[in-house]
Amino acid sequence: MIAADRRTDPVFIHSSFRVASTWFWNRFRVIPETLSYFEIFNEALSDITRDQCLAYVFDRAALRHPITEPYFLEYHDLVKPGGGVRGFPDGNPAARFVPVNGALSDQEIAYLNGLIAHADDKGRRPVLSSTRSLARIGAIRRIWGNGHIFIYRNLLRHWVSYCRNSERGDDYFLKTIPHYALHNRHDIVFSSINAMCENLYKIHNGRGALLCDGDSFVVFLVYHFYMYLQAVHFCDMTISIDRLAGDESYRRAIEDAIRDQTGVAVDLSDAALPAAGPVLEAGSGPQLRTILETAKAMVAASVQQTPLATHLGFIDGLIEDCLSLA
Repeated sequence: MIAADRRTDPVFIHSSFRVASTWFWNRFRVIPETLSYFEIFNEALSDITRDQCLAYVFDRAALRHPITEPYFLEYHDLVKPGGGVRGFPDGNPAARFVPVNGALSDQEIAYLNGLIAHADDKGRRPVLSSTRSLARIGAIRRIWGNGHIFIYRNLLRHWVSYCRNSERGDDYFLKTIPHYALHNRHDIVFSSINAMCENLYKIHNGRGALLCDGDSFVVFLVYHFYMYLQAVHFCDMTISIDRLAGDESYRRAIEDAIRDQTGVAVDLSDAALPAAGPVLEAGSGPQLRTILETAKAMVAASVQQTPLATHLGFIDGLIEDCLSLA
């Protein structure tokens, strides 16, 4: 339900991949008063058809996604006759991951305005989720200033999830980091990540920039530490999926905070996480701490003269969370 005295400002859900973001989005989707868009910057939206909107599902068993209606159903009425969601920006989506000069393009602004207006026309609250918005939260917030939610999970569990999918033959998630780094070298940290990935590609004899090894884990951490500093800086709420699943008082406090911030009464009582599983060569104990601190130092050196430096304590918390599983 949505409180009657609340405005109709959009709600944005920002996250990385494999952090229970589909489950979290679905908890908003089941509220009839919302129109909840899945993955607003997903490249599939560039040419999706109306028939695909009615049928599109991923491998739910492999990805452990909640059973739900077709993911892109909410876009159905916005699909052009020849395919593609109306207004979805032209060109390579990866090249827009980090906004040039910190601003959204005119196409991105028009596209998001179209999604919001479509929900408004239906008399429903727009909820926009994305696993591809972490580097542009600030740019989005300059236009839509409220209602930004950031969700994350323990980064060791997160890494294990990437590697488990890779072991099953799905290395999409491991490939996203070098892919975004390659196309966003105008950002100093992404330029460094790109150099690291190019070096690892050679070390791995062309098998891939990121594999499930300690060196790749460092790159994964640098990327996520940097993205998460931006998320906690720009978002109104930061939510640990792990704590939602294991701490009832925290879950209830988050439900109350979401209601207070957005007017949306969301039920998160079915929050759950699978077991963390093996560390998969990420190391343990002192070795793991060295990897984590190395990644933090690399990011800290790049942001020390920026407002993001004020949130480095958040990275310390992420590090301790990882060590708690070692």
